[in-house]
Amino acid sequence: MIGPDHYRQAVSIIGGIGAQQAAGDPITIAEAIAAAQVHATLALAAATALAAADSGMPRADKDRWFEEASSGWGSDG
Repeated sequence: MIGPDHYRQAVSIIGGIGAQQAAGDPITIAEAIAAAQVHATLALAAATALAAADSGMPRADKDRWFEEASSGWGSDG
């Protein structure tokens, strides 16, 4: 999953809480919010790192962030 995917997942989780509960899913509001917060934080980390890449970040770090942000979960680069 890359930054935009994490953002979309966070929005989806929050938007689906009522439907999940109505369908009998035992998810609690707190569990859903916690899961959405994880995705939102990962999206923010990716966006922050990519924005910082143009403001003096060492080239090797910049390349690594771009590689990770575009490759998805579990990449070893």
